[in-house]
Amino acid sequence: MRGHEYKSGQEDVEIGGEMDITCPYCEEHTKAKMVSKYESYSAHGQVVVEAEVVVCSKCDNEIFDEELDGVTIDKVYQGTKQ
Repeated sequence: MRGHEYKSGQEDVEIGGEMDITCPYCEEHTKAKMVSKYESYSAHGQVVVEAEVVVCSKCDNEIFDEELDGVTIDKVYQGTKQ
């Protein structure tokens, strides 16, 4: 995990968009789906942001995506300034 905890009681919401991947966990060549979820970070206090992540359609593991992770980190940074 990327230094965060998932907020309990929140369900992941599929937001559409698929990409062909080879999953690093199950090693299957498959489609990955885009999912929106709330993530809680400890950064100068507690910050909860809505994050878009990539999830393997076969094993349901979250797959690191540098671009989406950067967007999430920007949201966390903005949240610490409020």
